[in-house]
Amino acid sequence: MKSNFTLSKKMIDLFVKISILFLLVQNSNILFGQPKEKKIFHPLMGSISLSIETGTTIGYTDYTNSKLDFVWRISGEYFFNTFTNHLVGFRGFAGSGMLGGNDIRKEPKDFKTDLRFFGAGFTYGYIISNKFSPTITTAFSYLNFNPKDRNGNQLLNNENSLYNKNVVNLVLEAGLQYSITKNFSVKLSYGFNFNFNDWLDDINKGSQNDLFSTIYLGLSYTINAREDADRDGVDDSEDMCLDTPEGLEVDKNGCPTDTDKDGVPDYLDQCSNTPQNVLVYDNGCPLDSDRDGVPDFADRCPNTPPNVKVNRNGCAQDSDYDGIADYEDRCPETPRGVRVDSVGCPFDSDGDTVPDFADRCPNTPSGVQVNNSGCPMDSDRDGIPDYLDKCPNTISRNSVDSDGCTDTFQEYIFRVSDSFNEGTTNLNPNYYNELIKVVSRMKKTPNAKWRIEGHTDDKGDAQYKKILSLQRAKSVFEYFISQGLREKNFEIVGLGKDFPIADNNTAEGRKLNRRVVLIRAE
Repeated sequence: MKSNFTLSKKMIDLFVKISILFLLVQNSNILFGQPKEKKIFHPLMGSISLSIETGTTIGYTDYTNSKLDFVWRISGEYFFNTFTNHLVGFRGFAGSGMLGGNDIRKEPKDFKTDLRFFGAGFTYGYIISNKFSPTITTAFSYLNFNPKDRNGNQLLNNENSLYNKNVVNLVLEAGLQYSITKNFSVKLSYGFNFNFNDWLDDINKGSQNDLFSTIYLGLSYTINAREDADRDGVDDSEDMCLDTPEGLEVDKNGCPTDTDKDGVPDYLDQCSNTPQNVLVYDNGCPLDSDRDGVPDFADRCPNTPPNVKVNRNGCAQDSDYDGIADYEDRCPETPRGVRVDSVGCPFDSDGDTVPDFADRCPNTPSGVQVNNSGCPMDSDRDGIPDYLDKCPNTISRNSVDSDGCTDTFQEYIFRVSDSFNEGTTNLNPNYYNELIKVVSRMKKTPNAKWRIEGHTDDKGDAQYKKILSLQRAKSVFEYFISQGLREKNFEIVGLGKDFPIADNNTAEGRKLNRRVVLIRAE
C-alpha cells in the first residue's frame, strides 16, 4: 500500500508539472512578447463544451485474448482564448465501462472487469479549417476496477482483497473534432490508459503492467460558441460589417479601415495618406491634372509637359542647376559652376571626350586616345605618349629616346601613314632618317633574330590585303638588307587584316591598324 501511495504522489507531481507547462504554452505570446497578429476566432475558444461519447475498450492483460467491451463517458472542456490556430484547453471527464478477455490456459477462462473513472487533463488542438481540428489530450484519471467472472462473481484475489482497486491512470489520447454547426460537433478519439499495477485481470504476473485502450465516438455541444464568419478578427456579435472580404485590415467595428478619411477604404485606396479635404480619384489618390506625379494641391507648375520629370513642387527638374531643365539636358550631372552648351553638356574644346573643366591637356591633337585626365595615353609609362611611341611595350624603368625606344627594343611599329608613300608599298624617303636610327640600334645586336609583320585595315578583299601587307613588310626587309643587316636573321609575313589593334569602324582605328611591326624573335 505504501508503494502505491508513493507512486500516486509521483503521478500527481507529474500532473502538476504538465499543467504548468500547458499554462506557459497558453500564455507564451505574453511571456515572450510575440508580435500582435489578427485574432482568429473559433467556436471553442472561451467557451464550454459538453460531450457524451460511447465506444469500446481493448485490453492488454495477462489473458491472451482481448474482448471488445462497452465504455462511455461524459466530459466538459474549456478552451482558452488563444486567438490563433492553436487550441489549448482543460478537460474534465467521468464514465464507466468494462474490460474483458479470455484464455483457455487460465482459470477462470474468462474475466470481465467493471471500470468506473473520472479525471482531468489538458488538450492541445490545431485548427486546420473551420471544420476540422485534430487534438491531443494528456490527463490523469482516478480508476476504480472490479475484476469478475462471466457470471458476475468476484475473482479470487479480488474477493480476498489482495490489492487496491482504486488507482491513478495516465491517459494519452489523440482525436479529431468535426464541426457540424457553430454549436454541435462530432468527436472521434483513440487513447491509451496506462495503469500502474497488474491487477486489472486479477492476475499479477510477468514484467508488464495491465493497460487498455479506448475508442470513442460522440457528440459535443458548445455553450455560447463564438464565431467570426468573415474571419476579420472581430467577433460576429460585435461586427458591423459581417461581409468584409477575407484578409482585410478592419477597425474595431469590423469594417475596412479608411485611414485618411477620404471616403475610399484602405484596401481600395492606393494613396492611404491623403490630406483631409483633398479631392481624390476613385482609387483614393489626389487629383493630378498634368500627370506629373505631383498632386494638384501641391503643384506649383500645374501645366508641365507630359512625361517630364519634376521636382517636389511639380516644376521641371534641373538636377545639376546648369540652367537647362533635365528633360532637355543631355548631361544632367554636370558639376555646379561648369559652363555648358545649349544641350547642357560641358564644353570639350579639343574633342577628346574629356570636358574642359576636367581636362589637364586641353590641346590634345584630334583623334589621339586619352586617359581620364584628358592627356594622351602612355601605355608603357616611358614618358612618350602612345601616338608618338614607336616601341609601345618598353619596360618603364628603361631610358628611351624621343620615339619611345631603347637600343635593345623588342618591338618597333612603322605606321604606314608615316613610312610609306600614300597608296603604295614604297617607303617614303622622308622616313629614311627614322629607318637609319632603327638599323643603328639593330646593328648593336648583330646575331638577333627578327620577324617583320605586315598588317592592314579590314577595308577591301582579304586576299589582296594579305598580299599588300606582305609587300610592305618586304619593302622594310629590303631596306634593312641594303643597310648591311644579315638576310638570314629575318622572317617576313603578311597577316593582312587578321590582327587589328584598334577599331576598324573608325578612321583613326583603321589608320592604327595599317602598320608594319618589327619584332625581336630571340
